[in-house]
Amino acid sequence: MPFLDSKGKLFGKINIIDLAVIITVIVAGIVGFKLVFKLASIGTETQRITISMKIGNVNPSIANSIKVGDVQKDLKGEIIANITSIILMPRSNSPNKDMLLKANILTNIKDNELIFDDQQIRIGNNIYLRTEKNLLHGYILTIGEEKNITSEKENYIILRINSKNQEFVDLIQIGDKEIFNNKTIAEIVDKEIISPKDALRKNLLLKIKVLVQMENNKSYYKGQEILIGAGTSITTSRYTLNGEIQDIGDKSLRKNTIEKIIELKMYYEYPYVKDTINIGDKEIDANNRIIAEILNKEVKPAEYVGMDAGGNILVKPHPTQDEITLIIKLQTTKEGDNFLYNDQILKIGNWITIRTPNFNIGGRITKIQ
Repeated sequence: MPFLDSKGKLFGKINIIDLAVIITVIVAGIVGFKLVFKLASIGTETQRITISMKIGNVNPSIANSIKVGDVQKDLKGEIIANITSIILMPRSNSPNKDMLLKANILTNIKDNELIFDDQQIRIGNNIYLRTEKNLLHGYILTIGEEKNITSEKENYIILRINSKNQEFVDLIQIGDKEIFNNKTIAEIVDKEIISPKDALRKNLLLKIKVLVQMENNKSYYKGQEILIGAGTSITTSRYTLNGEIQDIGDKSLRKNTIEKIIELKMYYEYPYVKDTINIGDKEIDANNRIIAEILNKEVKPAEYVGMDAGGNILVKPHPTQDEITLIIKLQTTKEGDNFLYNDQILKIGNWITIRTPNFNIGGRITKIQ
């Protein structure tokens, strides 16, 4: 019997077209089964975690449309992401906002990596959340288990700001505030310039009272944990400052000062010098505090070694140059066993410089009280 008869049937029973359809269905079924099995094997272990992410430069209308409780669902309609917290931060000279957002997400674990919606979850990685209203794109700041937000409280940070010109330094005032949702979240309570007065660009320390959120015994300001060495910012109505946290807590910006009286001698000075230096001259630091004051001045001819006509060595008064002795009151700090004035160690014999408005005084310390 031939395989195909005159009617195109296999062995006179099965139409060849029908057979092709049957084979196609069987092959498709096998492939589909393998694909489903493969997908089922990916990320069979799941973990629900909380991430914080930053979304920059968000238009106000879009920012207002994003709400706590917005969710992302998978194809089955199951919730795989839920927004739990939103903080909006003003941007300098722009109506747009930066957004710090927290979301609880359901991840799959594959090869020890966390995967969410085909995206690898790592700090610094970009991430997309697809809610019913918005496609949100930002980058991951923190990853962790769901945190327990217990309270808000005030704390203090010491923030170091580097390399600002004098005009900008003068713009920063004690009492400047950052306001968010009609609430003060940061206020400058003290300011200390730590660069020399004549430096063109200044470094400074700011003591800032901040409103922090307590989560699992950790403090967070604007969504980021407060840590020494970490960067943070304050945005007022007039400026934005970015700096590094130097310390945490209600601490003074200034070291305790100790008053010291020194005797300083200036040798072989020309007459104009004694006329330029006056009792009462002061050095004023960059924070407009008196740190040195001349209490007394004595002038006599400088001495030099010469010979008489007989070849004898004599100590003689110099005909044109002076020896000036100054008594100066200094405000010093103590580090270890040393007293310092403007980072200069006070020791007998050491050279010291004092900058008054009229003259930069330089001489040797001969006495310390």
